[in-house]
Amino acid sequence: MTAFDKDALEGLFKEVESTYAGNSEYERILRDVHLGVALVDAGQEEVGRIDPRAATVIKKHRPR
Repeated sequence: MTAFDKDALEGLFKEVESTYAGNSEYERILRDVHLGVALVDAGQEEVGRIDPRAATVIKKHRPR
């Protein structure tokens, strides 16, 4: 599996910010996105028990 590259990360975090900034749970979603990206980069297929909104964005931008 390929790790996230710069372009994928920029797109992922841009989408998270534009979609969830201002949401009362933004910090939690952002934290879970960081955790999920680390898990994917470590080779895990599933991102575990993170916020489903974070998991959705990660799956969308995940390297193939």
